Amino acid sequence: MLAPLADDENDSDGLAHDRVQELLAPQTFDARDGYVRTGQQYCRTYWIADWPVEPREKFLEEIYTMRGVDVDVCLDVRARDKRATELELKDTIGEIDANIDERKDVSDVSAILVEDDLDPYVKMYKLLHHTQAQPWDLSGYVTVRAGTRQALDEAEERIEEGLANEDELTLDIAKHRALESACEKVRGTLESAPAHLTVLSPEQRQAELFESCSPNGRDAFADVSTRERYSLTLSGTIAAAFPPVSAYIDQENGVEQGRNVQNGSEIIKNQFSVAPGHRLTIGSSGSGKSYHVGKQATQWYLAGEDRTLILCDTMGEFGGLVELMNGQHITVDGSQTINPLHIEETPEDVLRVSGNLDPYDMKFTEARNFILDMIGDANGDFTPLVSDALNATYERAGILKNDVSTHKPENSPTMANFRKIVNDMGGNPGDYVDSELEKAQIKENAGPLLRRLSGFKDGGEHDALVGKSEAHIRPGQVSYLDLQQIQGLGAAADKATMLQLMLGQVYQAVKRAPGETLFVVDEAHYLFQSREILAWLQQSARHWRHFNAGLWFLSHRPGDFASADDTDMQEYKRAILGQIPTTEFFYTDKLEEQDAKERFGMNDEQLQFITQHAKRGEQGLGYTDYLVDYADVQGWMHAQVRASPFEDTVYSYKASEHGPFQEYIADKWGEL
Repeated sequence: MLAPLADDENDSDGLAHDRVQELLAPQTFDARDGYVRTGQQYCRTYWIADWPVEPREKFLEEIYTMRGVDVDVCLDVRARDKRATELELKDTIGEIDANIDERKDVSDVSAILVEDDLDPYVKMYKLLHHTQAQPWDLSGYVTVRAGTRQALDEAEERIEEGLANEDELTLDIAKHRALESACEKVRGTLESAPAHLTVLSPEQRQAELFESCSPNGRDAFADVSTRERYSLTLSGTIAAAFPPVSAYIDQENGVEQGRNVQNGSEIIKNQFSVAPGHRLTIGSSGSGKSYHVGKQATQWYLAGEDRTLILCDTMGEFGGLVELMNGQHITVDGSQTINPLHIEETPEDVLRVSGNLDPYDMKFTEARNFILDMIGDANGDFTPLVSDALNATYERAGILKNDVSTHKPENSPTMANFRKIVNDMGGNPGDYVDSELEKAQIKENAGPLLRRLSGFKDGGEHDALVGKSEAHIRPGQVSYLDLQQIQGLGAAADKATMLQLMLGQVYQAVKRAPGETLFVVDEAHYLFQSREILAWLQQSARHWRHFNAGLWFLSHRPGDFASADDTDMQEYKRAILGQIPTTEFFYTDKLEEQDAKERFGMNDEQLQFITQHAKRGEQGLGYTDYLVDYADVQGWMHAQVRASPFEDTVYSYKASEHGPFQEYIADKWGEL
């Protein structure tokens, strides 16, 4: 557009070039006082008059990542000779120093201000002389644009606020006002912390300024100026002024997980790119966490064949999602039997690859912890007897520790079998142990243990946990374990115990899964409150990778994942967090500074963002802020969850509120 016309010797090339110019050039280019009109846009360009000597890292980041404003930034740099620049600075420092002395001799108080002017030159001289810093001449321009979309947004806002009416607000007036609003925002950002720049926008030079900000134009503003428009600066300033480098994540077999705020790109991530495919998502109620999880889980399940999605919560949040995907809704309320001792055979290929995997020990530990939690054995008085009885129960059922071929569902014993073994041990302890001391101890404890197990009798309060499992998770499909009504399983069936039971049931189910499995656990902090569960969970989290399975923990209480008064629990939590390659934080006001920095590796700015500034889904802005840390991408990334209007309609569906899904969609969207 700004290139010279072709000469006669190369007229054909010139004609072609003119044609390209004609196609690319805007229909109008009209420079006015204070702005330029180009095509359908109104533009204003600012010149950056000075630069900091030692700026903060990424001090222009807010400009590069500004939402809702169309901004162009152009930095023109010219190399300088280092030795010549040092001599020039030395002379300048000498002149200013002499000026200061003269003012001091006549008691001129302005000498103090001149001393302030001296400081930047001294800093630059020292940096050049003592470091590898290189000198550069730097000039910068920022163009702000406002087009039809921004004008319509501005007009709508003014009309809603009663500041204008439709008759008097033309499109040109709206564009001009939109430009003024955008310029106010940009200028405020440039002149405030952390940039602290001085910016000028000469009204009579908008054409030259606009051209100077063009990526392929000359520095027209400098050419027509009578004074130098380039500032001496150092390489550190130029590096700090560069746009923040942020990874473009577009992985094979990945799904869209959000949008990178720094570069505007979609984050296409494969949850299993770093094994195991675990994830931790934390956020307060109303933060947009549940919406994000619903969208992510749906996209993940639909993006690949033979995938198994299992969801579990205590609040009924996933009912709509399961109906959307024609999934299986298993209500854990006592109406369907769940066998805590159920076991599945581990595939040979998994055993071969894993090396040290012990399927029996994993199931045994899970079942023992469940029984001890249900009987309330806080002091560990019954632990030896429960362990011996459980081993005997599995052996009596034909399940052998070292023979995985016997680990079949049809061989699985039940809690009724376990009670029979305990009863038999109390009457015939010699069949199980040899020493008289052990026999006496078993006789002493068997009766009290049976009383505590009385709820597992037919018709007892834990009757739904006695017998073969009736509720089965379907491999390759979507299943929802709904724990809203766990009181139907008895008073001892608290959230922590039932979540562990569900985790154990799912662990057995993933052995039969044809492909990748994702288990989403809401209120997962309950799993992190018991030493026994944590010990089992640490081992379980490590072994899930052998089955191409991932745990997705959701919670609003970050402290339960990060810290504990007990040293052993602290180490378990640290080990589990170390096995989670993806951690996400939505808005939460419950994140302590020590946990944020020591456990999650955040800095002050990131902590403040999550606890104070992150935009929440309930605010109705069309997006939700969050920070995400991927094990294979360095540092925390600022991302946003967005959805198209139709997606928003789908993911906002709640069966309990909106009724049948098809009717809901027809009402909200119309016939498809």
